[in-house]
Amino acid sequence: MAKSSYFYQEIAIDTDKYAELRIKVRDIFKESLSRYGYHRIHSLIRTAGMTVSEKVIRRIMKEEKLIVSYIKQRKYNSYKGEKIPLARDTHKSSDFIEFLKILDKKYPKGDKVRLILDNHSARPSKVIQRYLNTNSGRFEFILTPKRGSWLNLIENFFGKMAKQFLKGLKVRNKEELINRICTYITR
Repeated sequence: MAKSSYFYQEIAIDTDKYAELRIKVRDIFKESLSRYGYHRIHSLIRTAGMTVSEKVIRRIMKEEKLIVSYIKQRKYNSYKGEKIPLARDTHKSSDFIEFLKILDKKYPKGDKVRLILDNHSARPSKVIQRYLNTNSGRFEFILTPKRGSWLNLIENFFGKMAKQFLKGLKVRNKEELINRICTYITR
């Protein structure tokens, strides 16, 4: 190796061309109480007049171990609701009460549980009504309108599942079908 190349490389290794930028990134990150990610830090640095790519900001944050400790809570989105599969042979009030009990155990006591239900039976039976009276205000039923299946998220979900998953599916028995559907729902 040439002597000039050796000294050039020695100097290049010792100097950090992003030293000033590292300090700026660290300061912005600390001022934000560890809440700003690389995207927001990059935009603040650009507004300050420095030109640098997001990749460099990401690399600096990784090297400096600047990890975002707070993730912004998004507003509720009905498409991100949770699906809890439950398959039964019958369609009785006792099955529905069993489902309500599963939901009651799953969510904290102070929370209101909202259920989107098909409008096949607008009024709950006397057995269901008795159970709901013991847990007043805990459950809220959102009934889809009649003749509005295009509004029904559940219908859309099962239509998508039928196209993607059940088309051409061959199963040996009902238990295998239930297991496959539950696997699809929970994935």
